[in-house]
Amino acid sequence: TGVDDLLDLQGNGRTQLLDMQFDSGYWITNLYQVKDARWQRVHGWFGRLSYPALTRFNHYPGRKLIIKPIAGRNPQTDDLSLTQLCLIRGNVLPGVNQD
Repeated sequence: TGVDDLLDLQGNGRTQLLDMQFDSGYWITNLYQVKDARWQRVHGWFGRLSYPALTRFNHYPGRKLIIKPIAGRNPQTDDLSLTQLCLIRGNVLPGVNQD
């Protein structure tokens, strides 16, 4: 778990942070954007996905995004915007793996 990628999904030079965590049988993908020099978690549509995005964990191909978890499941993740500073230096290049 933890920070997966720094991205520029809109191609405008502004960085988004992609975070994936596992809870209650789901991979939870959160997207953060910079606002007032702090990370802000995106709730709702950003591009073609609605965040947070849920994917049911299984071993079968063709996993689909989930809109609503199974009854009794309540996947949760920590909000990184409450604990992580936004200190980015350098350039974020579109389409380039930053590992």
